[in-house]
Amino acid sequence: MSLTLSLTLSLTLSLTLSLTLSLTLSLINDIVIDIVIDIVIDIVIDIVKMSMINDIVIVIDIDIDIVIDIVIDIVIDIAIDIVIDIVIVIDIDIVIDIVIDIVIDIVIDIVIVMSAMLTPNIQHPLLSLLRFVNPFSGSRQGKKIFSQTVEPMLIEASISYTLITTTHAGHASEYMSSLTSVDFNGVIVIGGDGLLFEILNGLSSNETCGKEIISSVGFGIVSAGSGNGLAKSVTYHRGEELNAMQCVFAILCGLGDLAPRRADLCTYNTQDGKEYKSFLSLSWGIIADVDLESEVLRCCGPFRLDVYAVWRMLALRRYRGRLSYYNGAISAETMPSLTSPAPSTWTTIEDDFICLWACNTTHASYDIMSSPESTWGDGVFKIVVIRKGGRGDLLNMVSLSLEP
Repeated sequence: MSLTLSLTLSLTLSLTLSLTLSLTLSLINDIVIDIVIDIVIDIVIDIVKMSMINDIVIVIDIDIDIVIDIVIDIVIDIAIDIVIDIVIVIDIDIVIDIVIDIVIDIVIDIVIVMSAMLTPNIQHPLLSLLRFVNPFSGSRQGKKIFSQTVEPMLIEASISYTLITTTHAGHASEYMSSLTSVDFNGVIVIGGDGLLFEILNGLSSNETCGKEIISSVGFGIVSAGSGNGLAKSVTYHRGEELNAMQCVFAILCGLGDLAPRRADLCTYNTQDGKEYKSFLSLSWGIIADVDLESEVLRCCGPFRLDVYAVWRMLALRRYRGRLSYYNGAISAETMPSLTSPAPSTWTTIEDDFICLWACNTTHASYDIMSSPESTWGDGVFKIVVIRKGGRGDLLNMVSLSLEP
């Protein structure tokens, strides 16, 4: 570790200090710097020792900013006491400012370098990933996010991968439905919720190895879409901000068995005999209208959803339908068919609906908390129903769902 800490010229010119003893400014600076370096080295050695316990890297699971703040606070407290002892006539505040600047630079560099050196320890043996990138998702930043954030972190963690860049709608579904063997440990999506939806439904139609992949392979998502509901739900439960780096950290921790999460995967059927897999929510009415019809504004990125939501509220639609539900646990074998009446133990509502929204995660998008009480793997849908209402009811629902 080489530190360029020669401050005798630059600092002496900017400071007007009167010395009454034989100690010169450069000598005192050298003494302070040597003391601070010794202190920082001792503290960093202690941190490294703690992070090596049982070969588990704790730095990757701790906010680096918090580590830096703790180290800086400790060093500053000690350095202030030392400076007070050795400085006689020099302005204490000026010296303390110098020491603080030196300590901050040193500690930030050491902690960041130390974290980068230890990160590869979270690698999983023989780990190989399938990585899908949708260059057209959201604001079309998928390729940039992969090359600037995702790929460097994979290389640092010594993880091999096969990259598939989608070229058209349904590409990911076609690829997964045609697989004949499982030669990867995980599937990572750099895109929006729609890309993961394609992948899961492609696997559900794969009779060769689809079920095996869904049950045994991990799935992760890096936010690069319009809504990013699943990625937001993951980072929300981890107490972190939504960004590409935090998404990749969550994936690496899960692959390294540090914090794996199991989520509910839902199956739903339509009257025309089609079957779909779902992991986020099921919507009918205005929510589905906004999601699907705003595709004409995809060039606007996430803003397309806001624009079309306002338009659909002004031109409000109502749909005639029937909702039947059972408030309790039920098995797939006892689920009634769509063509037969619901059992008498079920509750049935037949009316004009504005919105039906069954949520499986906390967030339907990055800025909409549609189901605050949802948790991973709880096996429960939280259902929002609006009928016979108007724009006021919709505005109230939206205002309650918006992230503060």
